[in-house]
Amino acid sequence: MWILGRLRKIRKLYAIEKRIEKLPPEEKTRQRQQLAQPVLDDLKAWLEKNSTRVPRDSLTYKAIQYTLNQWELPLPAMESEAKAGRPQ
Repeated sequence: MWILGRLRKIRKLYAIEKRIEKLPPEEKTRQRQQLAQPVLDDLKAWLEKNSTRVPRDSLTYKAIQYTLNQWELPLPAMESEAKAGRPQ
């Protein structure tokens, strides 16, 4: 049950992307920073809190650790599309 709330957050991120898909690149970036960043921040806090609550040999633990290990890599969706090297 506790993981269902996180799946809702991920679905929310997809819904944000769907909602902004036809906006100009600069507006997409602004919308992502405004709408998606709080969802991402909440998700990261949840991952950090719950990484110690699951068995270390479980697939859930491995998935949480993988996600946290990748977190500091640049999130192109949160940068301007031009800066991230995407065609406009």
